[in-house]
Amino acid sequence: MEPYVSYVSYVFPRCSARGPTPVRRHCGAAPASFGPSRARAGAGASAGGLPLFSFRAMDDALYFSEAHLAVREMVREFARDHVAPVAAQHDADSTFPWDNVARMADLGLLGIPWSEELGGAGFDSIAYLLAIHEMAKVDASHAITISAHTTLGTSPIVHFGTDAQRARYVPLLAQGKVLGGFGFTGPDPGPLSTCTHAVGL
Repeated sequence: MEPYVSYVSYVFPRCSARGPTPVRRHCGAAPASFGPSRARAGAGASAGGLPLFSFRAMDDALYFSEAHLAVREMVREFARDHVAPVAAQHDADSTFPWDNVARMADLGLLGIPWSEELGGAGFDSIAYLLAIHEMAKVDASHAITISAHTTLGTSPIVHFGTDAQRARYVPLLAQGKVLGGFGFTGPDPGPLSTCTHAVGL
């Protein structure tokens, strides 16, 4: 029976601790191979003349447009300059980064995938995910703020709201004038259960 050979492709981030760099520059050269696997008994350095683990750098041009790369670089710089210096203190103090949320709104990060007609930035889902990914590299709390606001707070109105609801609420959300939230319940919500009642509707 032929030994199982695993090929792993790794993405090498284009990053620099010293500041922004051209988007096509790698942090370092990709190694040709990882070497023999010691996790599997009897595994040699190669199988059929091929390395057990093969690494290659991803070519961004295959997946991302220049607009995608520009969004990624913008969010990377913002996260480095404004999020990294305060993230740990916000965690320690259990405080919410309102100042940075306002900055993110000014940059259009709270409405990335929504059309310009609805007050959004008019980008696609790839740009949106790149922004979350870059932010999460520095601080998960800032990243999930963008994600929850956009996916949980705004997208139900965009996709399932009436025309009147979209016209009223989405521009406010997409421009960051209000921060979106999401609530849910069920027949057995467990320890997080709450009691609500309508007042003056």
